[in-house]
Amino acid sequence: MMHLIHTQFRSPKAMAFVLVLAGFVLLFLLAIRPALQILETTRTQAPELQAQWSQLLRMQAQAKTLQALPNPARVDAKATLDAALTTLGAEARSVVAGERATVTFKNVTPEAFALWLSKVREEARASAVEVHIRRNANTWSGSVLLQLPTP
Repeated sequence: MMHLIHTQFRSPKAMAFVLVLAGFVLLFLLAIRPALQILETTRTQAPELQAQWSQLLRMQAQAKTLQALPNPARVDAKATLDAALTTLGAEARSVVAGERATVTFKNVTPEAFALWLSKVREEARASAVEVHIRRNANTWSGSVLLQLPTP
């Protein structure tokens, strides 16, 4: 094999040039090209990752705000929960058993449900333990199991 290469390239300079060129090609294929692909992937994902990071920071701020609120008495949490039911409409019902409440609702818009859940989390300090939602055209029906705060 060496004899074949040696016959094609008569001068040692030409052979050295081919070996250096082959080394650069291998370096590019094994080291530089994968790094460039990673850099391009990072550039395309950066806006999405930034948006996710911003959302996490907003959620962290909301959690800190909720933690700073005083813990309402259980009776107040139930009254707040009952008052918030008007957001879900006339067909919404709640049943409180111990430290948990089950809320059922029918034909509620997703926006109204989000507003209600936010109100219940902030004002009654209740947290959703289990959610079952069925989608009907543009409305939702279902139930939410809430954990009420302990006094």
